[in-house]
Amino acid sequence: MKKLLLSLFILVNLLFILNFLAGALFSPTNILWAVLFVLEVVVSGVFLSQKSHPLLSVSVLVTGVASLALFFYLYFLSKLLG
Repeated sequence: MKKLLLSLFILVNLLFILNFLAGALFSPTNILWAVLFVLEVVVSGVFLSQKSHPLLSVSVLVTGVASLALFFYLYFLSKLLG
């Protein structure tokens, strides 16, 4: 179950990053994305502290933080440029 959840989180993160690189196929500044990315970081941190699937947890943690940073970068640009 943990492995499936972490794999799903990686898939969502990669989908978000690829969406940004491909030219925004859907709205990247929806606040639900930020909530999802924070949830992913927290869950991967909990799984990492339990020592279950450590490499998968680290990869979700890294891609989650990268996606969260990209989200706030896009949010900042959209508010700055109007």
